[in-house]
Amino acid sequence: MNLLQLYDKLEKLVGMLPSALQKPILHEITPVKNLFLARRAPRLALIGEGGRALLDTLFGANWLDSIRVVPPNAFANEPPDIFLLTAPVDLESASRAVASAPAGVIAIDAGPNLPPMLAERLLANFVSPVEKQALAEAILEALPDNARLEMARISGVRSVQNRIAKALIQSTTAICTAVGTQPIPLADFPILLSLQAALVAAIMYVSGRPLSLRLAGEFLAALGANVGVGIVLREGSRSLLKLLPGWGDAVSGAIAGAGTYAIGKAAAAYFIEGVSLADARRIFKSRRASAPRAGDYPKADLPGRE
Repeated sequence: MNLLQLYDKLEKLVGMLPSALQKPILHEITPVKNLFLARRAPRLALIGEGGRALLDTLFGANWLDSIRVVPPNAFANEPPDIFLLTAPVDLESASRAVASAPAGVIAIDAGPNLPPMLAERLLANFVSPVEKQALAEAILEALPDNARLEMARISGVRSVQNRIAKALIQSTTAICTAVGTQPIPLADFPILLSLQAALVAAIMYVSGRPLSLRLAGEFLAALGANVGVGIVLREGSRSLLKLLPGWGDAVSGAIAGAGTYAIGKAAAAYFIEGVSLADARRIFKSRRASAPRAGDYPKADLPGRE
């Protein structure tokens, strides 16, 4: 089962929850699903002689599998997301090419005196040697939402990958918090476990690894986020919270959210930051104990969110 199939299954499971919970949960699931469903390669139009060599230097040979180069003046139905302008280049010819599509320009060594068309579209103007992180972040900012995921993967830049991972963690935590508030014992557990595995798999993919729910499950087990402990923690808490009318569901939701938040932070640290598994376990335990309250999670910046 791939990630999109999993989210389809989750949407069906959500349909079995109380109707009052379905709308807020689906509101969070949809943008996460769309991030993967609508993802595509960034489209760059290279103008000047140094474009391909620059991409080779910054991103390695594998960029050809993840970035689509669109020939200038031959856009057809695939206009570029960005014009990448590299010296040496004929600036007047570059102006005519840029005028043919509504995309911004990132320039390398183009000089301070650009023609009006290029100056109006200029997003960033770098001077060699170009720092990889700065260029990757400039490209990411200029891309539409559905092309950002692949840019994060190919860039290998931690700040870019962490930005996507942070949004995934926030959104998935909000979903699990909402699911955890529903009062049917154990009925929500398959949804929570599936969401947490999907979160880990998504972070793995962002880091440049293959998308694998099996490996995500192995990572959860290695963290100590196992099924038995989860059931005891959540169901034991529910039994005790019956003594606190009105608070039980809210606290149970916070437990689900805290666990998900901790899993996401540990996964990002391990797969993106490169910490050891032992350190990832420590992050999981500390984050689970000190995770923000449900209302403190910022809204995730994901495609499809209003």
